[in-house]
Amino acid sequence: MHGTIAAAHAAIGGAALLSFWLAALARKGSRPHRYAGRAYQWAMTGILLTAPVLALAYFGRGRPQMGVFLLYLVVLVGTSVVVGPRAVRLKQDFAAFRGGIYPWLAAALLGSGAVVAGVGLWSGQSLLTVFGLVGVLRAAPMLQLPRSVMPPPGWWLREHFTAMIANGIATHVAFLGIGLRRVLPADSYEQLSRLHLAWFAPLAIGLTAIVWLRLRHARRFARRRATAGAAVA
Repeated sequence: MHGTIAAAHAAIGGAALLSFWLAALARKGSRPHRYAGRAYQWAMTGILLTAPVLALAYFGRGRPQMGVFLLYLVVLVGTSVVVGPRAVRLKQDFAAFRGGIYPWLAAALLGSGAVVAGVGLWSGQSLLTVFGLVGVLRAAPMLQLPRSVMPPPGWWLREHFTAMIANGIATHVAFLGIGLRRVLPADSYEQLSRLHLAWFAPLAIGLTAIVWLRLRHARRFARRRATAGAAVA
């Protein structure tokens, strides 16, 4: 049973990686972008349905810390899977977006991220500490957004690409963790595993992309506001 679920999880992960890049390379808003994005969302949903079984298996193997960490990743990735398409669907209704499940996801992400970061600090595991803090930092602006009276300019686009890049980080982490093991010699893979390269490299690239896009879109919407203000004046 466990082997079947693991094989299905890996196969769905391959489909997720392919559809992610199809959506990323397609023109934004085009039909290929939308179709590939939907395929990616379905694939990520399959990942989330199979991941808890694989995570719980670590408790039976006497590795509860890894089990807790993988269950936390379900919360982290699940948040982005929900928020990404929801931002596009409700881009004309900020009040609806910031309500409903959104604040609950933020609270769950904050709490689980803090627990995992604490476990990482207690056990001296940098992987748990770093990814736990990522959840805390991701939850912080999510908790602030529902308090906004007026929607921030371009809020839906920022929420969408932040969530989708976060999903891309998870997809590439899984791919590198499996792919490197099959391609590299065992000794080389073991050395890279000690550095957590498969985890930290996609995280660093993805976070850099998120920061760059946020700054770029902030400048773009600032210019739009300035132009609109000048036109009104």
